[in-house]
Amino acid sequence: MMVRGKFASKKIIDFAERDFVSLDENILVGEAAKTMYERSICSAIVTHNDETSKLRLPIGIITARDMLHRVIAQNRGPFKATLKDIMSAPLITIDRNASTKDAILLMRSKNITRLPVLNEDGEMLGIVSLKLILSGIRDRDIDTIAA
Repeated sequence: MMVRGKFASKKIIDFAERDFVSLDENILVGEAAKTMYERSICSAIVTHNDETSKLRLPIGIITARDMLHRVIAQNRGPFKATLKDIMSAPLITIDRNASTKDAILLMRSKNITRLPVLNEDGEMLGIVSLKLILSGIRDRDIDTIAA
């Protein structure tokens, strides 16, 4: 896939969903599943309370698939396992000033579909998914993406 043209140079922050869910690493999987169900989402960012900076830092991601494969399929109790036990880590992130091309290439190389978008201080500003990027493509941009 070739990614080029005006679309490829757009900043990834323009595609980021600012309304994302973050959950503490010590929350039980069952509680996280309930929150995800109530919010109609299939992923959440896992955070850790950093004692030095006093910030909640993103450290991993949890998806409905993680819960299915790493808890249910392995017969682990959803009210025994915590998010830090099953999250995908280390968290792969992207800088807010990166281009959509950079984001797509990173997702492709890491075989992932979601990327947290961070500012210069490491604070999470939003999350971008391949689906969000593709839904943001205008019809006239399609010809410039793939050759």
